[in-house]
Amino acid sequence: MANFKAKCRKKPVVPTVTVPASSTTEISMTSEKDETSTNPTTTISVTTTHFMTATPSPGWPIGTYGLPRTDTGCPHGEGITWQSGIRYQETDGNNPSNDWSPILHFPPSTYDVSYMKQYFCMKTRNPGTYDWPAGSYCVFKYGDNCPNGMLSGSISWDDEDSNNTNYKSGTVPEGVYNQDTHIYYCCMTDGDVSQPISLPTQNPFYLFPYNSEQCQAVQGMNATQEYVAWDQESWNGFDSQGSHPNKIMDNGKLKISYCYYTEI
Repeated sequence: MANFKAKCRKKPVVPTVTVPASSTTEISMTSEKDETSTNPTTTISVTTTHFMTATPSPGWPIGTYGLPRTDTGCPHGEGITWQSGIRYQETDGNNPSNDWSPILHFPPSTYDVSYMKQYFCMKTRNPGTYDWPAGSYCVFKYGDNCPNGMLSGSISWDDEDSNNTNYKSGTVPEGVYNQDTHIYYCCMTDGDVSQPISLPTQNPFYLFPYNSEQCQAVQGMNATQEYVAWDQESWNGFDSQGSHPNKIMDNGKLKISYCYYTEI
């Protein structure tokens, strides 16, 4: 398994913002999964947190990194050109049972009980006017080093062993992509998850929560908790290393949390 590199943290430079009040709305819903799923109807509580409108950040932070792609595509405008990529993973073929939250803003045909596709939006050049602000969240790693203030880590998936059809295309995060999947991340780990940070609000986007399922507060954005659970070939899956998005192993499934942001 590839070793990860941890970049020494520097004090990030953040724009001055006014901390808004926030409110949390609990939404209880019952939702059926995709028609191809054999899983029963699931009842789940979805948390959407609202943060008061603020002046949007002037573009995305400096450095190279990546975000999960949403069903509206990669962020556009803001002077950044995002490169797209895909990782297809064939999951455990015995009684396939991948799972996902009833609300999931992934591109169409991304998930099924027997496979998962990760779609990426990768920022492959350095332009930006400020460092990622202090907080508690993660993004994909691209290149040798994480942006200033972030720590590196990785997650490993134990994909299907027999007649595995995994593939990748386009621009993808740092990682190892073969019969199994090993992806690197960059995480901000020493800030307050409830202290709103300033990022562009023009387009929906995903961040990964770090160390819990709680979403990092972002000014002017609604944050919705989502998840995906990959069925692993072995019950215990593989060990992961360093600083990475919040994950748990649950009944042979690798569950990773996502935070989906939309403008208020």
